[in-house]
Amino acid sequence: MLVVMGIIALALGFLIPALGTGAGRALEGDARQFTAALENARQIAIAERTRTRVLTPISQESPPLAENLPLRAYTVASLDRTTGIWKQRAKWNRLSQSVAFNKNVGYLKDPVPEETKLSGAIKYTGPYIEFHVNGSTSLDPATPAQLIELADAIADNAGTFRAKNASLRLQVTIDPLTGSAIMK
Repeated sequence: MLVVMGIIALALGFLIPALGTGAGRALEGDARQFTAALENARQIAIAERTRTRVLTPISQESPPLAENLPLRAYTVASLDRTTGIWKQRAKWNRLSQSVAFNKNVGYLKDPVPEETKLSGAIKYTGPYIEFHVNGSTSLDPATPAQLIELADAIADNAGTFRAKNASLRLQVTIDPLTGSAIMK
């Protein structure tokens, strides 16, 4: 009986860490992709000499064509200076099933939403990070850096955030002056 219990304990010792890393990998992968999207938007703004925004919806009202997008998706759009309409550069990038933005931390805590008219007569009203032609951002330059936190969490359609595992969180820090983003 002791041998069987020892074997079960040993098997659980190997199994439990293996099960926990799936959520951690999804979180890390999504944080890396979001950081890359921020850098891509910055590069578009500099290369094309146009304002570029990363849109991050936090409520059901903010995303266009929305279903299950609040706190779980982002997209990049750039301004067409001749028409004044924002061109969506890619479709909405959805986070993994177990990952969501934490609207209670950093930049998403007190967003200043503004209407963004996207091509196709779509209006997005919600928070965004805008990159200017020099690579700087729309974030407050008086602050040393702005945070966006991704967590192992569930976000419902109303944007209510519930952490599944409070210890699994990653932050993306954005420097307002240079526009560079770093994942921590």
